Amino acid sequence: MRSAWTSLSKIQKVLLVLFLFVVFLYCFNQLNNPDTFYDLRAGQLIWQTKQIPHADVFSFTALGAQWIPHEWLAQLIFYGVQAALGFWGLMAFVGILAVATYYLLFVIARRRGANFYVTLLALFALGIAGFSFWVPRPQCFVFLLCVALIYVLERYRTSPRPKYLYASILIVLVWANINASVALALGIIALFLAALTLKERRWSPPVKYLLCAFLASIGVSFINPSGYEIFTYGVTILPAIKAFHIYEWQPIATYWAGWDTKVFVVAIVASACFLAWRLCRKASRDMVWLVLVLGVAIMPFVAARYLIFWALIAAPPLAWTVSEMAGKRIDRIRPTSLVVGSFILLAAFGIARVTVVPHAAVDDAALPVHAADFLADNGAQGNAFNVYEQGGYLLWRLWPQAKIAMDGRSEVYLGAPTADYNAILRDAPTADQLISQKYDIQYFILPYDPAFLASVRPLLTYLAKNDWQLVWWDDGAIVLAKNDAQNSAMIKHYALHYTGPFIDPSTISAGDTAAASKELGYLLNRAPDSAAVTSYVSTFLASHPATGLSR
Repeated sequence: MRSAWTSLSKIQKVLLVLFLFVVFLYCFNQLNNPDTFYDLRAGQLIWQTKQIPHADVFSFTALGAQWIPHEWLAQLIFYGVQAALGFWGLMAFVGILAVATYYLLFVIARRRGANFYVTLLALFALGIAGFSFWVPRPQCFVFLLCVALIYVLERYRTSPRPKYLYASILIVLVWANINASVALALGIIALFLAALTLKERRWSPPVKYLLCAFLASIGVSFINPSGYEIFTYGVTILPAIKAFHIYEWQPIATYWAGWDTKVFVVAIVASACFLAWRLCRKASRDMVWLVLVLGVAIMPFVAARYLIFWALIAAPPLAWTVSEMAGKRIDRIRPTSLVVGSFILLAAFGIARVTVVPHAAVDDAALPVHAADFLADNGAQGNAFNVYEQGGYLLWRLWPQAKIAMDGRSEVYLGAPTADYNAILRDAPTADQLISQKYDIQYFILPYDPAFLASVRPLLTYLAKNDWQLVWWDDGAIVLAKNDAQNSAMIKHYALHYTGPFIDPSTISAGDTAAASKELGYLLNRAPDSAAVTSYVSTFLASHPATGLSR
């Protein structure tokens, strides 16, 4: 049988390359997830120490607590790419992983007889639901490994050669050191084994060899720094998921208010019903793909983060079943029309994506980039309290000079660290002792989100009463520094005494106008692109027009 590539015409090869380039563009995503950055810092730590850490060294709330390093290999690879090529190179690397994944999906569909043009359409249509997941996180490797495993097992089903089984075992070994989801790999092999056993109805050599590969895969899955704990990791972090209401671990139905969620849910249900009907028909029955499709259709309703598995796994069977149904109709379309239409669609989607390619590698609207820069530039040291969602980036930017309170390594913060974190945010009776004695916190880095700041008003009131000073404010974050000898220089130069997000600019007295104007001038120079600061200045000028301050 000819390969999926050599079976294509020249024009189809050009279209496939263009399609994969468009996929690359859509998966060339700006760095906006804080977990990316603790992965990078962990990779750097592994590279520099030549050891895989098993205890926390990054935080002050859980220093020394058990850390399950189930993603160490991915973290090391990401750090190596970033160190060599920078953030832009890291984004491109993830885009290449996506291209490899979609090419394998294309091959799987084509080997089952899917029409070339239908395959491209199915991959891209479902891919829209998953393109945003391609950011530098260990899960990116999982997406590729999952598809690669299905590919080699599909090859074994049609041509039972040992090389495909060796490849499957190697994939499981790598997966076990990439991410704790390796149980999914074992489940996929078990599914193929069960289907082959039912098909053969006897203890045939292909069944025996696949069983041996399955047992070997179980064995190699334990060759990782965490041992059996990678299989219990999901249960381990469950309390933290509930405590922090981590958005990606919530069922997709949680976000039903969004129009895109409605579209995805309808698409998942419709595609699952359609494929279940087609894959159950006697003429084209395939229990492997039926179970895979139904499984990935259910997964997003368990956690939204699994939406991409539906986008990936459901695409090939959708391509070949639609091709089977519409084969004669497609054959009636002039080849020139298919080629021209494909070029136009791919070019349009490619151009649309190019127009919104990020101008900066790191998203300073989603991450406290400038606040972290400010602290780093001013030599901040000690313990910095932060919210869960921002910890990964702050860890990357400030450690080891400063330690953070919390980040995305959920298992590290179970128990007392989580209880203390919540007590501080809620200004519980123990908050004062935690802030000033147990942890000796030097900085509070909080998101500049009016709704969030309103929810922690008692904490802000406590900090104001105890002379903590606001030293930074922009769209991403505010920073309050403890007023002591260590921070005296920072407070002297940057503290906002007369202005700030907690002071209505229209209420600033005439006697404080000059001082307020001076503060705002300095703040504009430090955060010239902040919409919140610019708006504040505009309101101030409208109330105090004769200040000499300009936007």
